[in-house]
Amino acid sequence: MKLTNIWAIVKKELGAYFNHPLGYILLAVFLGLSNFFFFRTAFLSQEASIRPFFELLPWFFLFLVPAATMKSIAAEQDEGTLEIVLAQPISEIEFLLGKFLGNWLFISIAVGLTIFIPMTLSLGGRLDYGTVFAQYVGAIFLGGAMVAVGILSSTLTKNQTISFIIALFASFALIIIGLDVVIMGLPYPINDVFAELSILRHFQNITRGVIDLRDIVYFFSVGFVFLSITYLVFMARKLNRKAKKYQSLRIGIALMVAIAILINLFGSFISFRFDFTEHKLYSLSKGTVKVLRELDDVITIKFYASKELPAQAALLYRDVKDALQDYKNASRGKLQLVQKFPDSNEAAAEEAQQEGVQPVQFNVIGADEFKVKEGYLGIALSFGDQKEVIPFVDNTSDLEYKITSLIRNISKDETHKIVFTSGHDEKDLSKDLQALNKALSEQYEVESATKKDLGKKLKGADLAIVAGPKKKFDKKEKAALEKFIEEGKSVFLLIDMLEVNAQYGMANPNKDSFSDFSEEFGVKVNKDIVYDVKSNQQIPMQGGGGMSYIIPYPFFPKLVANPKHIVTSRLKEITFPWASSLTLIKGKLGKAKAEALMQTSEYAGRQTSNFNISPDPENKSISEKNLKRYTLGYALRKVGKSSKGRLIVLGDSDFLTDQFAADQQSGQLNPQVSSLVLNSIDWLSQDELLIGIRSKNAQPRQLRFSSTAVKNFVRYFNMVGLVVILVAFGLWRMNRRRKLSQEVYIS
Repeated sequence: MKLTNIWAIVKKELGAYFNHPLGYILLAVFLGLSNFFFFRTAFLSQEASIRPFFELLPWFFLFLVPAATMKSIAAEQDEGTLEIVLAQPISEIEFLLGKFLGNWLFISIAVGLTIFIPMTLSLGGRLDYGTVFAQYVGAIFLGGAMVAVGILSSTLTKNQTISFIIALFASFALIIIGLDVVIMGLPYPINDVFAELSILRHFQNITRGVIDLRDIVYFFSVGFVFLSITYLVFMARKLNRKAKKYQSLRIGIALMVAIAILINLFGSFISFRFDFTEHKLYSLSKGTVKVLRELDDVITIKFYASKELPAQAALLYRDVKDALQDYKNASRGKLQLVQKFPDSNEAAAEEAQQEGVQPVQFNVIGADEFKVKEGYLGIALSFGDQKEVIPFVDNTSDLEYKITSLIRNISKDETHKIVFTSGHDEKDLSKDLQALNKALSEQYEVESATKKDLGKKLKGADLAIVAGPKKKFDKKEKAALEKFIEEGKSVFLLIDMLEVNAQYGMANPNKDSFSDFSEEFGVKVNKDIVYDVKSNQQIPMQGGGGMSYIIPYPFFPKLVANPKHIVTSRLKEITFPWASSLTLIKGKLGKAKAEALMQTSEYAGRQTSNFNISPDPENKSISEKNLKRYTLGYALRKVGKSSKGRLIVLGDSDFLTDQFAADQQSGQLNPQVSSLVLNSIDWLSQDELLIGIRSKNAQPRQLRFSSTAVKNFVRYFNMVGLVVILVAFGLWRMNRRRKLSQEVYIS
């Protein structure tokens, strides 16, 4: 096999695209449509991510690739040039590889032209470029697999239209067999086979930013299978079908195709992954490895999973299994992993229920009806006589944090104790902070302390939390908290400088906010309310005639997290409702080191009197003059005369309440709020091991353009500008070739 022959075919194939209008038309239509559909929704989510584009890409390839490949061999057969080419010193394999690589390169160029999307989106927010790289690599492999399908279709007929239709339906079949609507209507194990053989399932794994070797093997297998069949079709025309050589070739290709399919169906042993995400979201963190290595005895993890899982849960199975295998590999023999299938083993089902893993019911679409189906996907951990359980894994975004924190809970002797002050109209754990209380109780010992027993309960505590008091602390309580800090312990202050009346759209000063305590340590909570005219949360409003609409509410500013502090390094942003700004009193800081945690955008202002917080868009108290960035949170270390304590001060406590922080359906704490609060608690407790793990479920960064003009430039440059440039270049090139051909003809 000669590379020069292959390269000659590649150049000829590319020339067929770029020396004629067809290539430019295909590229222009692809760019125009794909960019249009992406930008139609990209700015609504305001996420600095191009994952939605790649989720749509297989559907655009469904038409682009068949349109590009339909003439590749069909035209050669129709025009009678195929025999002429193969009569040259070039083999069928060289010819097919040249055709395949030429078309694959063209599709890769089409994908490459979309690189302007992440480049221009970066004007509004920094993307995770590792994820972007993985997504483009995955797109190229996807293109290669679908090109192989198109090459076979073009070989089967001389008619280009028929070739397009065959490739379209073959590619469509490879995509839809992975859709829930198809899988849920199939019996086990056919549904699993279809899912494993679906292009969509393997490509969706890569769009997360992880290149799994199994997915790469899959795309190579698809290309190999279809090109092998194409080669067999070629040789069938050349050889006598009854000849021994042809029969041997057919058997050999059939065996290789069967092996490729079996590897994809049963290739669970291939478990190597390249995690390109910025914070290695799908790899075990150093904290997890440290927890595993420090185990003084073997911990057992039992993974209970149904063999016949509903489609919505089956998609999680591979990720959970891979994660648990990573734990086992990282533990160096200190973790024993056992997998059991309760749906096919009565003893395993009974054991699962004893461990606390219960089957979950799903509504599943059967062949002709909806039906209820049960499935197991739970994890039980045991360490000596200590046990913990995750009854059902409903997502993997925070799976590492859950497992590692449970391992740590059952393997360590002590847990941190947190004391919430009460008796001053603070936010109440049992009423206002139920979601927070539930999240904290899973890891820490949580208590409330009244005025009478504050000093006593602080003696065995690691951290005190003061959440939005409205009544005065007496001298004895202040002294107890000051002593607590001097002993090297920490205090978390959440100060509300205003009492808000949302119903009437007004606020009044909170005279007993406890802000004087933070001032003693150098942090002043200002008597103001901060608003942000550009970076804020939208809220529903009731209009006339019972109509409701969504409007931006400046008094719910979206704060930017400090990426340099461990507490907020992986947080994207968080909303503080009706918050106050903070300033440092340098003369009172002493030896303490203060770092900003949360800040507004540069488009923020503040009210200092006549607090009008009405959501009315015509609210005249919101001025757009003298806007700047404000700090709403500080973290201090080396606090107090002993320089051993730590202190975090935030200008709001409302963001912690169930009203703002809890999911209304599940009752779970919002991931961003959870990360901020739990990271703060770990940092204040000087136990930072879990911080890096917990923040892995952080959402994509937000898009925030400096002006509407920049935003419109990004949108229309990609949707229209690129297409115009491409068409103009194509016209220039066609005109230039026409003039050159005329000059050659005249001469």
